[in-house]
Amino acid sequence: GSAAVTGNPDFKNPVLSGTKRIPMAKGFKVSRKSPAIGAGVAVSNGATGDFFGDPVPAGPPTIGFDPPG
Repeated sequence: GSAAVTGNPDFKNPVLSGTKRIPMAKGFKVSRKSPAIGAGVAVSNGATGDFFGDPVPAGPPTIGFDPPG
């Protein structure tokens, strides 16, 4: 999209404590009701996978490092 996204991104469990990076990162996934879903701008020759190695879906991407799930 081209409009700014403001407000709560509605992360699942944004906790910055612990020593396990992947479980901690999973808390920063956006929920299915997040305004960040589909609000990004596709970049030509951009990434084909997200932080967790999952494919980036076609269409406007979700803002953040991992789509909802």
